[in-house]
Formats: sequence, structure tokens, C-alpha cells
Amino acid sequence: MPQTISAKQCRKARSLLKWNIPDLSNKTGLQPDRLDKFERNLIRLMGPEFKDLIKALEDNGIEFKADFEVNLKKAKSSGGGGTSKTYIVDQTLRSQILDDQGRLSEERDEDSEN
Repeated sequence: MPQTISAKQCRKARSLLKWNIPDLSNKTGLQPDRLDKFERNLIRLMGPEFKDLIKALEDNGIEFKADFEVNLKKAKSSGGGGTSKTYIVDQTLRSQILDDQGRLSEERDEDSEN
């Protein structure tokens, strides 16, 4: 389970689940106005809020993968294995998140070595 997710990842996950803000609020116990402001990058959620948000999304089939991918696992049917959809967060947002985490400069150093 990731410790945090971006607003864009949250919107994408909610979209994949076909949930609106009140649906997400009901699943997480978080106030709808906080979720709306988070998704619009107006506020940051606190640690326990992130935990509740991520748990609710993952419990309903969302996977957060490397490189900020957001997947929706499909239930296995009797005819075969499950499938998933993968969505990749755009490069600009990815760079911003990596830069916020201090990882962008490390990645640039690796690219220049190759």
C-alpha cells in the first residue's frame, strides 16, 4: 500500500470505479468537501486520511503501481483469469511528484549515465 497518492491518481481511481465524491466519502468516512478540495489540489490530506482513502480504493479493486500507474483489477470469471486496466499518470505530473520526493534529480543522473 502506498503511503500517499496524488489528486490525479485519486480522480482516476474514482473514475475507474465509477464513483462520485459522495460514494468515495461513504467508503472512506472522509468529508466530501475535503475529498473534493484534495482532488482539486487545494488541500493536502493527513496520514490517517491517506490510509483510509487508499484502503477504500484498494479494497474495491484499485492497484497503485510503480510509475504512478492506476489499475482496476477485474474479478475472475469462470471462463478464465482476471484482467486489469492500466492508466499512466502524465509525464508532467510524474516529474512533479518525483521532484517533490527528491527523486527526479536521481533519475536524471541515471539517464545521463546511459
